[in-house]
Amino acid sequence: MNTTNTHIIDKHNLFLKNNGIIKAWKSLLKQAVIVTVIIIATTICSLYLFTNKELNFNDVLIITAWSTFYSLPMFFINAILFDFIEYKRNFNWSKPILRFIEGIIASGIVSAVFGLLLVAIQLLINGKSFEDLLSFYTSKEVFGVMQRMAWISMTISAFFYVINFVKYREKKKVQVQEFKNDKVNSEHEALKSQIGPHFLFNSLNVLNGLIDENKDKAQEFVAELSTVYRYVLTQKEKNTVPLEEEIQFGKTYLNLVQKRFEEGLQYEFKPIVFHDDMQIVPLSLQLLLENCIKHNAISESNPLKIFISLKDDYVVVTNNINPKKTNENSLGTGLQSIVNRYQNLSEDKVLIEKNESYFTVKIPIIST
Repeated sequence: MNTTNTHIIDKHNLFLKNNGIIKAWKSLLKQAVIVTVIIIATTICSLYLFTNKELNFNDVLIITAWSTFYSLPMFFINAILFDFIEYKRNFNWSKPILRFIEGIIASGIVSAVFGLLLVAIQLLINGKSFEDLLSFYTSKEVFGVMQRMAWISMTISAFFYVINFVKYREKKKVQVQEFKNDKVNSEHEALKSQIGPHFLFNSLNVLNGLIDENKDKAQEFVAELSTVYRYVLTQKEKNTVPLEEEIQFGKTYLNLVQKRFEEGLQYEFKPIVFHDDMQIVPLSLQLLLENCIKHNAISESNPLKIFISLKDDYVVVTNNINPKKTNENSLGTGLQSIVNRYQNLSEDKVLIEKNESYFTVKIPIIST
């Protein structure tokens, strides 16, 4: 999904809704009542506040009626025009200046033409003949009327187009952020769903090897495995867990794996001073340790050595390199999943360092 091409559609602001003619007219009538009340109230207040001469009730009634006669139809013709342009532009404000100019010019032209029609109706109501209408339309006065109609409508339209653009920008920001959040959540859930089965599969492989080698160790392994897997099930649904819990889990995990490889696997946890605000992505340490074991040959003559420490707000996992003959030159799904998860949860990146002898991965501490 390309968020830059995503359009915001606020159908509550549209008169021409895609939900049937009847509902569209109901919306129009509802707006008509509101606009009529505003026009009448504004006209009456203006007459009493800004008119010096005294006006009787009939004068106020006539002026208010003619004001409504012009204002209400002009409002709705511009509202329908606004919706038409919105539909034509697919509700897109990607070119706001062009969109703004197009809208107010169209409003000015339509208002000027429609305004002349309303003037003609008023002249006929006042008893003018068709000859009078023809004389009016061919006079210079008609251009002044059209100009006033156009400027009034263009000014009001410009105000509403600016408001609509601001609303569009704000809604666009919200929609883009919601899209990012949904994407992060979906990716995070997909990554978490890989951890449990992956861990279980490898644990069963370890158990399968122990059954043939040492049944007592196999039984002990099953008991410890249940404790470890309980941690996997309870923690994998969380975004972060305390570092101390993850370190303890890493020790238990390596203790289980060591039951199979014995002297072929050596590990050391450097002393760490824990604080309550030190968090880490759950099972990330386990995946790093699993990655060490997966991509290196392990034997008593050439043991795998793993060192776990804390340095500069990073958990550092280092192992000597003894690649398997069938090992592929890649990050591996486990390590890549950690990189992806930290991209979603932290501004700090996972650091990967490699030389001829050692492979090091540094995962950042997430402070709460």
